[in-house]
Amino acid sequence: MSKRYICDFASPSDEPELCKLACIPMQGKLPMSLFMHPSRQDGLAVQGDRLSTAVVRNANTNEIVCMGVRTVRKLWINGDISRVGYLSGLRVKPGIRLTRRVLSEFYTRINLQQRVDEVSFDLTSIMADNHRAKRLLLRNVAGMPTYHKIGEMVTCTLPICRTKRFPHGVVRLDVRWLEQVVGLLQKVGAMYQMRPFVNEAILASSTLSRNLCLNNFVGLEIKGKLVACAALWDQRAYKQAVITQLPRNFQRWQSYINWGCQCIGRTPIPQSEQHIQMVYASCIALSEQRRDWGKKLIAALRMLAFEHNAKMLVLGLPAGHELLNTRLLRQKAWKCRSLICRVSYEKLPELESRPVWPEIAVL
Repeated sequence: MSKRYICDFASPSDEPELCKLACIPMQGKLPMSLFMHPSRQDGLAVQGDRLSTAVVRNANTNEIVCMGVRTVRKLWINGDISRVGYLSGLRVKPGIRLTRRVLSEFYTRINLQQRVDEVSFDLTSIMADNHRAKRLLLRNVAGMPTYHKIGEMVTCTLPICRTKRFPHGVVRLDVRWLEQVVGLLQKVGAMYQMRPFVNEAILASSTLSRNLCLNNFVGLEIKGKLVACAALWDQRAYKQAVITQLPRNFQRWQSYINWGCQCIGRTPIPQSEQHIQMVYASCIALSEQRRDWGKKLIAALRMLAFEHNAKMLVLGLPAGHELLNTRLLRQKAWKCRSLICRVSYEKLPELESRPVWPEIAVL
């Protein structure tokens, strides 16, 4: 291996340096930085357990120049529950170019974290307009793991709603609905690939479901039966997003763009260096593929977002989902696409033909 760089696992003493490196903006049309306060572990805990951070250090100065995070969570695969690793937080310090040999050793370190109770691949997501990451990861060169695209997610950013009455049939849930909520989430989760497994213990977890309270769930009730549900997940207490610097064309015309957004009811573009006041739509489950049910749940979540003093609601749907064709999402949502990939050094097991729908709030 090159003497200039060494690969290792991060230690607690590395946290200040890791936090600084994690704030490097994610590339895309609107470069965004992710801050995790009060601690990085708190921000990453919702992604899963078995948290490990692999790093590349400068052999002479011990400075960390590259990092990547792996967590493990129970997901639905082919209708069964499996433990799956999730790779995130890949950051390379600006100006650093790592050789193929160094990157191969880096990914070998990450691969060492796989255990016998986990599937033979990890999951990751790549922003569709992050061309640098796609060039680096999707080439599938020798010595590197194979990145195989299995689906696409569409992230929609919606304005909040100031009305005070839920749509007809939608109720705010509480502990009395817990059994039905869990049953519905498990029934619908098994219909998709990579949906998180949820039970009573996970919903009550102070780490995996931090701030995901049952009283922030809404549901559609028909004759006393819960047929659809969704939740508002406010992660601002431990995870903050900031647009670091708007492109010049946005900066020049931002006031006019935002004026136009207000006229058509679309979310304005936040100012640079300001925390984005956003909350997530989570745990979306429909017992039947009814567009009208989905529209009612989204309307209720936009109302809850207003109660939480948020400025926007972030919703993640698999590409091709029928809700993407609703007038609200077509005309009033900012959208971006992400590639969902399996990462493996081995031959990948077959996936059944089911839509891929991971949880946007933990990607």
